[in-house]
Amino acid sequence: MNPHPEPFADLVLRRTDFLYTLGITRSMKLLWRHLGFPRGRLCQAAGIFLLLGQACGSLKPIPYNVRIWQTEDGLPQNEVSAIAQTVDGYLWVGTHDGLARFDGVRFTGFEDSRAPQLKHASITAMCVTSDGSLWIGAEGSGLTRFKDGSFSRFSEAEGLPGNQPRCLLETKDGSLWIGSESGLSRYREGKFVHFTEKSGLGASDVRALSEDPQGNLRIATRRGLSTLNKNGLISTLNVGTNMVANVLKAVWADEQGNVWVGANDGLTRISERQQISSGLNQGLPDKVVTAIYGDHAGELWVGTYGGVARLVHGRVVGRPLNEAAFGDLVHTIYEDREHNLWVGGRDGLYRLSPSRFSTYAVRQGLTYNNVMSVCEDRSGAVWIGTWGGGLNQIVGDKVTAYGKTNGLTDDLVLALHEARDGSLWIGMEYTGGLNRFRPGERTNSFPRENGPTDQVRVIAEDRQGALWVGTSVGLRILRDGKTRSYSTANGLAGNLVMAIYETLEGTIWIGTDGGLSRWQAGRFTNFTTHEGLPVNAVNAIYEDSQHILWIGTKGGGLVRMEGDKFTNYTTRQGLFSDEIYEIVEDDSGYFWMSCRSGIFRIKKADVEAFDHGERATIPCISFGKADGLLTVQCNGVAKPSAWKGSEGKIWFPTIRGVVAVETRIETNDNPPGDDRGNRG
Repeated sequence: MNPHPEPFADLVLRRTDFLYTLGITRSMKLLWRHLGFPRGRLCQAAGIFLLLGQACGSLKPIPYNVRIWQTEDGLPQNEVSAIAQTVDGYLWVGTHDGLARFDGVRFTGFEDSRAPQLKHASITAMCVTSDGSLWIGAEGSGLTRFKDGSFSRFSEAEGLPGNQPRCLLETKDGSLWIGSESGLSRYREGKFVHFTEKSGLGASDVRALSEDPQGNLRIATRRGLSTLNKNGLISTLNVGTNMVANVLKAVWADEQGNVWVGANDGLTRISERQQISSGLNQGLPDKVVTAIYGDHAGELWVGTYGGVARLVHGRVVGRPLNEAAFGDLVHTIYEDREHNLWVGGRDGLYRLSPSRFSTYAVRQGLTYNNVMSVCEDRSGAVWIGTWGGGLNQIVGDKVTAYGKTNGLTDDLVLALHEARDGSLWIGMEYTGGLNRFRPGERTNSFPRENGPTDQVRVIAEDRQGALWVGTSVGLRILRDGKTRSYSTANGLAGNLVMAIYETLEGTIWIGTDGGLSRWQAGRFTNFTTHEGLPVNAVNAIYEDSQHILWIGTKGGGLVRMEGDKFTNYTTRQGLFSDEIYEIVEDDSGYFWMSCRSGIFRIKKADVEAFDHGERATIPCISFGKADGLLTVQCNGVAKPSAWKGSEGKIWFPTIRGVVAVETRIETNDNPPGDDRGNRG
């Protein structure tokens, strides 16, 4: 995502019944680099899409994007060992060579003369406590607290039993717990209390901590799972029958009363009744489990030496089709307040976010990648006009192709429109003319009237049943078996017709390369730059629920038309592009627009706030390859160049397939520290 500036707050993870494992073998890395990708940049900003398991079928939407940041993006060092989010929204990233603050766009290296112990330090753990403090554990430097711009250092001199903290956790009672090679420590009200093997711990070497719903502290040690209950009593459970099984690296207590532990020989679940289910390794990228994290939905993420895996309902299910997404060793997993999942690994910082975008291209069954138009019929089938592959229909997971062999006059499809009788009108390029199509029936064709430049760009049907056909040489109206033609010679603003729209009150608006035409009472009224349009080329027309007309232009941005008054919004006011192919409004009041550089959206309420002087600019979020698009170049030559489907998806044709946008995924598009909470 490329907002202005880009927030790292992104998308909420969707629940499914599949596991997504992410890993990459050494041979795959070598192949990737042999193909010319720079070392260590295996999935960077372009995003990697993780497919569902094989049971999903070939056309299931891609659920997750993975993005990686490394040293060339500003990370101090590639090995990320700790992640935390402070109350101001910034993400803090600890590496083996220092600490950095991340705002979603850039990293700010942390070098403060007041905390020299953190400069180039190997950060081992971080925790943000309820009082707003950021606690930072560093190898050999002990513990540092950063609060309200001030630093406090805690080491052996201040009562910490050792300077090698491994893990940090704040429990519900406000205590800060520190696990280290020297045991377990509690910091509360300015005092440390220590627990070691002599106190009952399985071992003094503490690797990970988690609090269960009853307030018991679960402690992963080198010799089994210890539990410190609310009464201060410690007990230890041997997880397995061999030494390897008891050398624990990770622990997580879930809301159902289960305790999950990770060791060198895999994942183990301990039920509330102390029943042990070990060897839960099938489907994991690697048997060595290094991190365990439960997300906001109660589902479990497991980090290993070979990547990260997701458990659903306590089971490792399925395998991905694409495993070239992660490096090998995972150190830490963290979920931010916006429900993005962040993973710190040996080769960078990763963000997992469910992709809004699903792309359907040749690989998914389309006959051609260059898609010119898209619409959904009343049955829910999605129709796709391709430039060279004819007409495609998507129903569920199935793609059906229609072309010349099915009676179409050409495979170069431009415009689409479903008529009220259920037939599909298809506008062609060159000699194809106009086709009326219904699967299983004979196709009727209406050949072009003029020369080979007569392209059918847009088709619309008015409430009286007349068919309006916009072409590259004018407008045709088919009514009661008769055709009437209009051009600049008899009143149309321009001859290249790019949009036709009928308002709720029955007025027909026509967008052309020469201006905006209104057809009313049998005559045209034209609006051009003389009447207030920023440019004459009109690509898109949309009427909102308040009967305000919104106009997308070619080079002039977005125009709001109320009565005969025009208000113009461009990149100077915050838009991503001044070229707008189409305008579609979702159920949350966002306008989604496309252009040759990507897809972007603004909220209508933000435009109104800008008009009232409540905002200096209009917040605009743009989407590109990092968000799941195979290409940023959308198509706007023909209509519909965007379509709102019955399930809330918005479809966009691009030069590399048709893209479906899941607009109902909850997001926070504000930059860190901005709590306005634009969601939709």
